Amino acid sequence: MEPFAVIIMKKDAETGFLDKEVGSYMIKEHGDYIDSIYVLEQDGKNIAHMRVSTDFDVQDWQYSAIYDYYDEDKVKALEDVLSIEAIEEEFNPLWEIRFVLPEIEEAAEEMMVRILASHKNELDEVLKEIKDKEEEYL
Repeated sequence: MEPFAVIIMKKDAETGFLDKEVGSYMIKEHGDYIDSIYVLEQDGKNIAHMRVSTDFDVQDWQYSAIYDYYDEDKVKALEDVLSIEAIEEEFNPLWEIRFVLPEIEEAAEEMMVRILASHKNELDEVLKEIKDKEEEYL
């Protein structure tokens, strides 16, 4: 797997426009699970809003099954994660994970890799659980 470059922009809370680059990061693993990422400033902190998905297009039956079996609490259990929320308006399953983005580049990269690894591990477990459940979802 090749490193994945991520540029994080700050979003203006009033206009919704991305208006300023916060930083550029090299994600060494699992960057292909990132759908989008931006930060909003709240109480003087940069709160990252990272949307994560699958690294493949799911079949129709898998969409519901993945949401049914995905345990958001396992990802939220990471000390850095403020919240995780399913976003059910996209083609593939999608979750928005919020966390305080560290100012130090290396710490931010490590945090993102940790969160992505947790998401990937949970998704891998879910895919194993649902592999024989197609009949139930059709």
